[in-house]
Amino acid sequence: MGPIGVRFQQQLEEREFFSCDELLSTIMQMISVSPPTIQHDIITGLPEILEDAQHSEIARELRLFNAIENVSSASDHKVMRDLFPAILSLSEIFVHSADPCIVSFGSCMYKQAFAAFDAYCQQEIVGALVTHACGGNSVEVDVSLDMLTDLVSLHTSSVVPYAVFLKSILDYMDNLSPQQIRKLFHILSVLAFSQGHRSSHIQDDMHMVIRKQLSSTIPKYKRIGIIGAITMITSLLELVCSSCGQVPQALALYYDELANLIQKGNMDLQILDWIGSSVVKDFETDFVTDLVPIEDSAFLFPVKALYCLEEDESEATIAINLLPLLSQSLLSKHVDEATDKSKEKRIVSPVCLSPFFRLLRFCISELNNGNMEDIDALLVCPLYLTNLEVGGKLDSLSKQEREFLCTLLFYSLNWFREVVNAFCRQNDAEIKGRVLARLQNITELQCLLEKILAASPGYAPPLANFDSDVLESVPIINTAGTTKKKNKGQKTLKSDGSKTSSTDDLLLEEDTESNQPEQEASQLEKGSMEYDEGKGELQTREIVQIGPAELLFLLEDLCHKLEHVLIPTPAKRAPFLKALIAENQGVVDGPGVNVQEHQLMSSCYQHLLQVFHLLFAWSGFSQNEKHKLLKSGLHVLADRLKPGEGEFSLEELLSHSFQYLLNFQDSVPNIYCALSLTQLLLVIAEKSVVNLKHKEIASVTKHFLCQSWMQPNGIRQKGTQFNDALHTLFCIYMEHTDNILKAIEAISSIGIPELINSSKDGYSSTYPTLTRQTFPIFFRVMMAQLESSVRSISPGAPSDPKEVQLEKLLQWNMAVRDFHILVNLVKVFDSRPVLSVCLKYGRLFVETFLKYGMPLLDYSFKKHRDDVQSLLKTFQLSTRQLHHMCGHSKIHQDTGLTSHVPLLKKSLELFVYRVKAMLALNNCQEAFWLGVLKNRDLQGEEILSQVSQTSQMEDEDVSMIVEDPIKVFF
Repeated sequence: MGPIGVRFQQQLEEREFFSCDELLSTIMQMISVSPPTIQHDIITGLPEILEDAQHSEIARELRLFNAIENVSSASDHKVMRDLFPAILSLSEIFVHSADPCIVSFGSCMYKQAFAAFDAYCQQEIVGALVTHACGGNSVEVDVSLDMLTDLVSLHTSSVVPYAVFLKSILDYMDNLSPQQIRKLFHILSVLAFSQGHRSSHIQDDMHMVIRKQLSSTIPKYKRIGIIGAITMITSLLELVCSSCGQVPQALALYYDELANLIQKGNMDLQILDWIGSSVVKDFETDFVTDLVPIEDSAFLFPVKALYCLEEDESEATIAINLLPLLSQSLLSKHVDEATDKSKEKRIVSPVCLSPFFRLLRFCISELNNGNMEDIDALLVCPLYLTNLEVGGKLDSLSKQEREFLCTLLFYSLNWFREVVNAFCRQNDAEIKGRVLARLQNITELQCLLEKILAASPGYAPPLANFDSDVLESVPIINTAGTTKKKNKGQKTLKSDGSKTSSTDDLLLEEDTESNQPEQEASQLEKGSMEYDEGKGELQTREIVQIGPAELLFLLEDLCHKLEHVLIPTPAKRAPFLKALIAENQGVVDGPGVNVQEHQLMSSCYQHLLQVFHLLFAWSGFSQNEKHKLLKSGLHVLADRLKPGEGEFSLEELLSHSFQYLLNFQDSVPNIYCALSLTQLLLVIAEKSVVNLKHKEIASVTKHFLCQSWMQPNGIRQKGTQFNDALHTLFCIYMEHTDNILKAIEAISSIGIPELINSSKDGYSSTYPTLTRQTFPIFFRVMMAQLESSVRSISPGAPSDPKEVQLEKLLQWNMAVRDFHILVNLVKVFDSRPVLSVCLKYGRLFVETFLKYGMPLLDYSFKKHRDDVQSLLKTFQLSTRQLHHMCGHSKIHQDTGLTSHVPLLKKSLELFVYRVKAMLALNNCQEAFWLGVLKNRDLQGEEILSQVSQTSQMEDEDVSMIVEDPIKVFF
């Protein structure tokens, strides 16, 4: 210690007590008026002075960085550089002290010296701190890492050039504790991801170290790798959050992706704690406001708090600040870019409301083992909306106002969906009742939204999925004043009346990436029953029960999720039908029938059947290890039929489940439910290796075809969707009936004549689904199935027994007879679709007959002459009718029909010469005679015109047709 330091110490000792202010004032006076050499002497003498126990309390309060700041302001750069070695030495001495307050004192000196001196001195300070960190003294290591953390946070860009010194600490990680390792990786992570390409080398080194540690087989090094990786992730998350603050869509995607990670589970508690601590605070700040009156003049609509679930609405203290935020968000789109200073602030947008809350609820659920008590106030709190009783006022609203209401309703619906997702797993009866109330809010808002959307053509809803390819969003600046009050002391996300809850399995999760549905929506129904039967204060509450609209909402939601989860991506398609879009032309309520309720319950019925279909159609059940899961699902159905009968084999379960579902065939309300039930029965039957239930499937589909499907207003069901369902049902019937030819003959010889003899709007009494509007559907399916069925009749061989040949001839005779009946129906039903089907499948039938039928006639002619004669005679009548259709197509110059003519006429010509070859093979060629067909219309009447004569000459040149070969050779 120099002489000035000795005198200074003597002055201190002469005083019995020095206050902190007096000591600081004395030191400041001496430093400010002294030349550099004396300043150096005073500073270098301070360590010995402060080691005096008498002044230890003063040392705890003293902040020497004030003196350093004054020196830097009072002295020039050269003086400061001359003082730096003494300050650095003094700081090192302080850090080596055993007294924590002295250590803290030295830490402050280091940080203030780094801010006050130039780059050279900063490098020396970083080097000194690295030396402390690598010295092995636990206290010094903690202090140096803490100081480096502060420096990196406050002076990131200034520390980056010295990252190479900091990286050297990685070589001494064996001597560091886990907490010290976390600090080190946090320091390096901040440097690595804060300066872009300037710090890319730090990222590379960290990745290499972490991969090396994680791949180690030694537990200690693996732990270091885990800590480093998690710390890097945390830093990356902070970087992402800060980088997306000006783009709400990007911030919403960040929230969604983070929520997905948490939902998958197994997230490190350190990251989860960090997310949870910041999410709750930020969500409350951004979207939750005190429930106080709001000035309406700043917004498009008056602000009103709606949908509060508190018993006494006056008890509500918080609200979701939706309408004001939406107004501010829309206003900011029309404002030019603001200054750079405003861009530092994170934008609060309603786009982020639902994604942010989703992240919040996953954090709370994961941290509290499913208990949502900490945020249950959000279940009951109202939303700042506006008066939604628009009614007949829609026409008086401007386009901007209508679109604003649509957007407001979209955000409200998304909010309620997330709220239901958050609390639907809770077991508390009161919470379940409130969840049911929110379901009612959802269905009400959806109906209101449909009305406003109908009056808002061209409206584009706000973005809800943020991982799709959309136009890049432009950062928006929030210029309108906030509506939140400064006094938020009473605001809390926790409800006073909430109870502890536990996790239950209920499907209503919006995220479909990792959701696995496990139970039916009956959990909510059970909750409503408990709610009704509650005691005490619950008895005074309004009874909340699940209604048809809420049930339909849940079933539709479940269907969408099952399609997403269970159906492979290439096989995904739009839902086949929805009963809600069945046509109601001129709706008039039937007597005693609630049309709307009937439609809702019918849709619920259909969606419930679709849920079972999607579950049992899952391809995963084909794996042996999933058979147990399949049996448990089938047991639910089988137990309804045979309750309490113990264990069943898989085949028995399939049989009992099939029979149980079959009992519903008489109760399906419409053809859409009939189709869904049939598809479910098919899925169950296909899983059996013993009995595929073809007979039962054919029986139930025929039952549906023979049923009159009426709307609740008494009008027959019809329309495109009805026709699609009928087509599918008829195809299933034809594929599963034991004899397709007999089925076609029954419909064409019984059902169609009944239709022909009925009135204009009549139908077949045997097959009520067969009408003049649905005839093309029946005709197309029968023609296609007829052509497909004859392909299965093999031509056989001449060596086949006589009985086998006769059986095949009888099959062909029935097929040709059916073909003749169907072809001649065009005389009555001559619409373009019927003609097109007849030309297409008529050609295919002729080609199939030439390929499979004529070889059979070749060697059966002599043994079964009468049968062959009958077959060819009937077939010739059919080919004549096909020729008449070709002429009809040419006369009417219908390109859709004439495109079938060349190939058909070629096949008919081949048939003529093939018959001639068959007769020659059997030595009857003299019985063959050629004639020329006249040009006739569909009714067989000769057409006498210039056009018809030309057409007749073409026929004579191109194809020669047998007039009646049978009458010649017999």
